Amino acid sequence: MLSFRNPWRVSFDNTPDDLWTADAGQNLFEEMHKSSINQTSALNYGWRCYEGNNPFNAVGCSGVASLEQPLVSLSRNNDSCSITGGAVYRGSAYAALQSYYVFSDFCFLRLGFMDQAGALMYSRDFPEKSFQLLGLIIATRCLSRRLIRTRLLV
Repeated sequence: MLSFRNPWRVSFDNTPDDLWTADAGQNLFEEMHKSSINQTSALNYGWRCYEGNNPFNAVGCSGVASLEQPLVSLSRNNDSCSITGGAVYRGSAYAALQSYYVFSDFCFLRLGFMDQAGALMYSRDFPEKSFQLLGLIIATRCLSRRLIRTRLLV
């Protein structure tokens, strides 16, 4: 893999053999990628040339068609400021979240949920202290890539 700027959490989803990466942007965009771990050739994610789907410093860069495009690119204006990757939910306690990639952002007190095609939805905002507590529960209760006894406020 080539040309990530600042991947902030990478996770494997073993069900379809995918690698999920949240890549914190430079100035204007954050991005999330889903790649097959069965890929036989190197993938170029385009950093320095592109930030999200937008040119950043494209001098001397190959065309956009040769790059692995993000599944989602989030604007720093309203959507994100510093994306933090998560994991694909494969548990049974929350059937509606099955196969969703769960992530967060440093600047927002909510969780994000992305389906396999890149459609997004968000939890309601958490009060600051309860969001910190939720992060601690998730961090300490992850077992075999399943969230255990965590109540998501969706």
